[in-house]
Amino acid sequence: MNGCQLYLYTRALNMVENIPALIARRGQLRAAITRFSTYIQSEGREVVQIEIRKAKIEENWYEFEKIQSAIEDNDEEIRNTSEHYPYRIEFENLYFKIMSEKPR
Repeated sequence: MNGCQLYLYTRALNMVENIPALIARRGQLRAAITRFSTYIQSEGREVVQIEIRKAKIEENWYEFEKIQSAIEDNDEEIRNTSEHYPYRIEFENLYFKIMSEKPR
């Protein structure tokens, strides 16, 4: 685990007490990946900018994983339902789709 990942993991653990804040941050990460998807599909996109944005999205992936796990592991209501599992699948599918696209 590199320094950035450790920081994000520690941050997620510190936020366990505040599940609503975790859910809000998860939504922000989802919005960032959606914006990147829109950018990739837009006209006039730049290859260099795509690579820079991909690096940022990769950071978001690590943060999402920690936050999503903290939500699932520490919310008793969530643990007993599959309410948040589809969110994980949707995020993962979009992430891998974006990361596998080659710049034109």
